[in-house]
Order: sequence, then structure tokens, then C-alpha cells
Amino acid sequence: MHLLGRILGLNKKSDQGTILGKDENRYTFKKEEIEDEVTPEKNMCVEFDPSENKKATNIHKCETYLRENSSAITGIATILITLIFGCIGTFVSRHLLAKLSLKEVLTPTLIHFVLSLLFFIPIAGAIFYIITTLYFTVKNYKLVMQQ
Repeated sequence: MHLLGRILGLNKKSDQGTILGKDENRYTFKKEEIEDEVTPEKNMCVEFDPSENKKATNIHKCETYLRENSSAITGIATILITLIFGCIGTFVSRHLLAKLSLKEVLTPTLIHFVLSLLFFIPIAGAIFYIITTLYFTVKNYKLVMQQ
């Protein structure tokens, strides 16, 4: 069974370190257990086989590491896209960034569009538009950050 985790640290003298698994358990490892020819670094994402005695074996650097570093940028982009482009931003955020299917994206996009039309009601419409856009901004951000 493979488990994702991140390296918390490595003792250079003993070549032993600790991995925090996605299951929130800590696993110890030896540098020679790393299968790839990479230097282990703090916060590096790894995939490993956990054992019952909390040791990590068969450790590989995982590609998720690159995506985790860019998640904050993607989250900020989602917020800006939704705030600036409204319902179009909802579509783009959910379909392209959160990678949801068109079926899952169309209903919230249409709801955002219909609620945005209320903007044309004097004063109350503007307030309702702001609340609607902020609601969808937060929802889109949460969806993208879960990916």
C-alpha cells in the first residue's frame, strides 16, 4: 500500500529522517530507502510503503510536490478570476482549475449568471450582486484548493 507524505527532516549525521504521512502519522526512514536518486529535502513530497512499526520503505519523490507549491497561486487566481469575471469566472474556475465535469459546472454557473442579473435592480441589486459574487468566490476557492 502506497501512502503520500512529506519529509519533515533528515539528520545528516545518521542519514535518518521523518516523514509525515497523509494519515497524520510519522514514519522514520533511512536515506538509503529513497529509491530515486534525489537528495531528500524538508517538505519534499514522497510516496512510500508504511510498515506496522512506523517505518517508511520504498520511498519515491512524488509529482504532487510541484502541484502543492502552486496551489496558493491557483487559489489566488481563482479568487481574482471570479471577482473580475463573475459567472464566467465561476465557469473557468470550476472547469479548468478544479477540473470538474461540464455537468457539475453548468448549474452553478447558470445560478451565478441569473443572480447576477439582479444587479440591474437599483441599490438592492448591487448589494445582492456583491454578496452573490463573494459567495461564489469562496465556493470556487474551496473547490480549487481541494484538488
